[in-house]
Amino acid sequence: MIWLLLGVIGTMTTAAEYYVSPAGDDSNPGTKQKPWQTIAKVNSLAFEPGSKILFQSGQSFSGGLAFDKDDRGTASGPITVSSYGPGRAVIRSGSNEAGLHVVNTGFFIVENINFQGPGPDESKTAGIHFHNELEEGVQLEFIRINDVEVSGFGTSGITIGSKVLKSGFRNVRIERADVHDNRLTGIDTYGPWPHDPEILAISGCYVGHCRVYRNRGAKGLKGHSGSGIKLCSVTDGTIERCVAFENGGLGDNEGGGPIGIWAHDSRNIVIQFCEAYRNYTGNKADGGGFDIDGGVVNSVMQYNYSHDNDGAGYLVCQYAHATRPLVDCTVRYNVSENDGRKNGYASIVIDSGPHPTEKTRVGDFKFYGNTILMTKGPHGHRGYPPVISIYGTKLSGVRFWNNIFIARDGMEIFNNTEEIAGDSVMFQGNCYFTAGDPFKVTWNGKTYGSLDEWRRGTGQETLNGKPCGLEIDPGLTDIGKGVTLDDADKLKTLSGYKLVDGSPLVDRGLDIRDLFGEDPGKHDYFETPIPKGKGFDIGAHEK
Repeated sequence: MIWLLLGVIGTMTTAAEYYVSPAGDDSNPGTKQKPWQTIAKVNSLAFEPGSKILFQSGQSFSGGLAFDKDDRGTASGPITVSSYGPGRAVIRSGSNEAGLHVVNTGFFIVENINFQGPGPDESKTAGIHFHNELEEGVQLEFIRINDVEVSGFGTSGITIGSKVLKSGFRNVRIERADVHDNRLTGIDTYGPWPHDPEILAISGCYVGHCRVYRNRGAKGLKGHSGSGIKLCSVTDGTIERCVAFENGGLGDNEGGGPIGIWAHDSRNIVIQFCEAYRNYTGNKADGGGFDIDGGVVNSVMQYNYSHDNDGAGYLVCQYAHATRPLVDCTVRYNVSENDGRKNGYASIVIDSGPHPTEKTRVGDFKFYGNTILMTKGPHGHRGYPPVISIYGTKLSGVRFWNNIFIARDGMEIFNNTEEIAGDSVMFQGNCYFTAGDPFKVTWNGKTYGSLDEWRRGTGQETLNGKPCGLEIDPGLTDIGKGVTLDDADKLKTLSGYKLVDGSPLVDRGLDIRDLFGEDPGKHDYFETPIPKGKGFDIGAHEK
């Protein structure tokens, strides 16, 4: 690369291992016996395929690493940035320096090394930033970020993307990253706007076993800030076994707020086996656990645990300027406990957005096998917030099957703001329980005081003209205990949401494969194969 700040032309290295130690000297050859001393030396050189740049573990190095198109990794010889010796090295960058900034090149591995910024208010950069600004249509290959800690940066902890139409990255993996106390976002991807609806910025993106927390956002910004993990402009993306907590709370943009884990402007996304809790909003928007947002297609949220978030546990939200409908998405076998702690949010929210058109509709959305508990929140709800809210009119094919909805302390089960037409939204085969409080559903402006009354008045909870659905105690083991796991590998231990012996919901669920042609998946929230007995059970547990 060309190290512009030093005003020297970088020299090309041969593929080798290069060592950096505070005890070294930049005039050395960079061997383990005679290491370099500074990041400036690394930045002054251009590296060949297969090169490894290794920093001494347990030591700190000042500055920000920078690589560009002259640093040429290949499929068989990626460039690696890592530590040597037991533990990890720390890269400490200044206010205008990214911890690691890679521009217009791919085939990079960043692993076993930590990046620390000067603090979210002082820093003006990202921690790790891969950026493609090459001309239209260039897809760079292979990014690996593993076993890193990234904190104290002014934008995102880890961010990857392009603002050039049709350009970006393929085959990106971020694993075992601990990303916290950054200003705008923990982990995110981005693309140009408006983007090409078919060729997105990132193709093949995996985020797994990451902990993302206390990325609090910032006041006075127009966009979202304070999210944990956000995939934007991604085709074929997966977020799994991650934990996102205590993100958000500072951003005051009224147009939108932060979410623990979410995706927008993407397709073929899977969000699974994650926990999102105590995520916050600084305004009246969002602050929820999980979200499938504007322009997402053919995606699924499954096997997740959301609890104690300011906003919705599970949000499906379209926005007016989306370039395609929000369609063909599924939310299944998840648990939500006491989400919607602020601003009158429901646990489950579907929002088709303002000024809906056919292009921005929400359709073919399936919500099944979930268990949702809502009690009265501590933050002064407006009236009685519902377990489920639906906003907007441009809806079609929205279906709720085999879910457990529990509303305590006089909470409402459902309401909608605009009229729901015909069978655009249907509830079938669900269990409703109010723990002795009145049953309350407000549908198209009319309130119903029992399941049977709602059924007779609207046709909901009927199948082929016959009643379905239950208003009954589901028989769950020990719910509402505020359990925090803080480890996505322990999700199966949430035993309070298992059905007890003799539960009335065993084998009472609809066979959605036979009835509706819906593939129900292979297992429930607890990874029990389904169906286990004579039929499907209702809720997130197959007894």
